[in-house]
Amino acid sequence: MSRILPLFLAMLMATPALAGGDVELQNVGSCLAFAVVRADLDGKKGIPDEMLPGLNALKDEFMFRATASKLSEEEAQKIIVKALVDQNTLKSEKGVQALDDAYGQLCRNIAATLMIKP
Repeated sequence: MSRILPLFLAMLMATPALAGGDVELQNVGSCLAFAVVRADLDGKKGIPDEMLPGLNALKDEFMFRATASKLSEEEAQKIIVKALVDQNTLKSEKGVQALDDAYGQLCRNIAATLMIKP
């Protein structure tokens, strides 16, 4: 988990102040974390080129919703960190299938609304 945190903090810090709090914001943040956890991105290896458009779309949507919710940057980061911790814990305790079962359909639906190729 500690290897993933720097990746997301870097992504979030490179953007304007964020906000968050509503269910849709939580869902988009969960899907952003899901993409990272599912792909085993650890903050040390680079993000595969084919993932960049999807991650950027999720990040942009998250930031848009965060700003609209008027949360601080710290509060927005906490949403992502919590999602990363929760999902990494689920994956390590119950496996990838449990992670897919918990977040897969939600994230496919969000990807479809953002027109991201799965």
